[in-house]
Amino acid sequence: MSKKCKHCGTTKNLMKIKNQYGVSKANSCEKCYKKQIKDKMTNREHTWGDKIAKSKKGTTFSKEAKQNIKKNHWSNKENADEIKQKIGEKAKEMWKDDETRKKILKAVCRKSQKEKRLRQKCKDWFNSVKEISLQIDNNFRFPDILIQDLNLLVEYDGIHWHDIEDDKERDKEILKSYSQYCILHYRSYMPKSKEELLGHYQYMLTLNKNTLYIES
Repeated sequence: MSKKCKHCGTTKNLMKIKNQYGVSKANSCEKCYKKQIKDKMTNREHTWGDKIAKSKKGTTFSKEAKQNIKKNHWSNKENADEIKQKIGEKAKEMWKDDETRKKILKAVCRKSQKEKRLRQKCKDWFNSVKEISLQIDNNFRFPDILIQDLNLLVEYDGIHWHDIEDDKERDKEILKSYSQYCILHYRSYMPKSKEELLGHYQYMLTLNKNTLYIES
């Protein structure tokens, strides 16, 4: 439906949608729409703390409780190091719980349809396929697939989304801490059989390399 932008008067095909910031695109051109989002994010009237407070409307806190909340908040510069350490310890404790870890991994490691398809293929071909997280210093890496019997990490990389140089840097980080693994990258290519995947793995070993990139 063609209308005029209510902000600048430009005529443009507009869609009636509302994004997560509460900004409606209806009757706005693309330029004004982006400006609205920028203004909304720059001049936010609330924080997550305010949202929580609103959800607990009618609840009152004692003066001592308010002081403790302020003291233990991560933005408190006086106790920042101590608070971060406490948060880190709590996070490590939560990570040990299987159900919590699965929820975190599900939220963080969203896989594309082709990554899921390759993982299912590997599960059909091998009995030792696992999902793992690799801790490197204070960061975590989440490889697509681990074939445990081969100590082989398999990655599906859509060329549109993955820069090969960035992937090589990431591989160096992983192999520096986990030298027992080899990493096989399929760049917008899907192996057709178990034999083909094993052939790529053997070829990588023949070259005496621990990484290999296969493209269509």
